[in-house]
Amino acid sequence: MKENKNIEVLKNEIIEELDNLKAKDIISIDIRKMSSLADFIIIATGRSSKHLDATASNIKTFLKIKDLGNFKPEGISEGGWVVLDIGDIIIHLFTEEVREVYNLEKLWRFKK
Repeated sequence: MKENKNIEVLKNEIIEELDNLKAKDIISIDIRKMSSLADFIIIATGRSSKHLDATASNIKTFLKIKDLGNFKPEGISEGGWVVLDIGDIIIHLFTEEVREVYNLEKLWRFKK
């Protein structure tokens, strides 16, 4: 699914779904010029470990309905960080405290 328009549309749909799931501080970082790892990173904050679990599960279902494969979220919600890697887009779900510690926004925005 390397067509840029489709990736942009999917990214926006994921952000909308995260918002519907009450994730907070949702951002998207375009890393196409910085890395071949993915095209976009989406970062969002959950209210608790249970909220991270529910959000990851719902996003997994949302992506499965879109026929984007059957993948397993990585990470442990009790640890405050869950990752969903769907290839062109990597979704990071954090608790507020863990997001502040790792500060991925700064890491990717200042990478040259």
